[in-house]
Amino acid sequence: MGCVLLVRSVLQSMLIHSFQVYKWPISLLKLIEFWFRNFIWTESILHSNPNTVPWHKVFSDVEEGGLGIRSLIEINNVYMLKLCWNFFKGNTDWASVLGNRVVKKNGTVAQYLTSTIWASIRDMYSTVKTHSSWIIGNGKKVNFWTDRWLFMPIVDIMNIDAFVHSKFKSPVSCFLKNGSWHLPTPIQDRIGNQIANIIILFCG
Repeated sequence: MGCVLLVRSVLQSMLIHSFQVYKWPISLLKLIEFWFRNFIWTESILHSNPNTVPWHKVFSDVEEGGLGIRSLIEINNVYMLKLCWNFFKGNTDWASVLGNRVVKKNGTVAQYLTSTIWASIRDMYSTVKTHSSWIIGNGKKVNFWTDRWLFMPIVDIMNIDAFVHSKFKSPVSCFLKNGSWHLPTPIQDRIGNQIANIIILFCG
């Protein structure tokens, strides 16, 4: 039992900080899990003995007959999804800077970029994008131009000079009428389809 506690409480915890920032190679995670398995059964990472308990069963909660040890692959994926979600929200400086580098004007993203953080969350981008959407309510608290309620702020999509961004204060509600979008022609022509997919809960 001591080996199980050591793996669960110490060895896995040592990896958490790195898991929050980097996507680890699957092969390396499987190797570490192999070492964990050997250590639990033989108290040595170098030796293994035949056992009758499937390793996936070990990952189950104690209440379900497992040892409560979590899959390193699943842990890493969860943190990468969280990191990608924080990037999507764009509420931090790093997310804003990275977003300006990787998100194109049409909403697609760069596949190749010299960035360890982007390399970590790139594979999760489509998953987060598919399973998330903006709910802007009545639009009175969302700045139509500068808030990132689309894939990027409209001032950036329309290439509006950053020097005048502070002058754009209109909320989204100014472009809603009776539950329908009423957009300036240049914006309608360029990204009207993407805006039409935004969920509106309350209007008026």
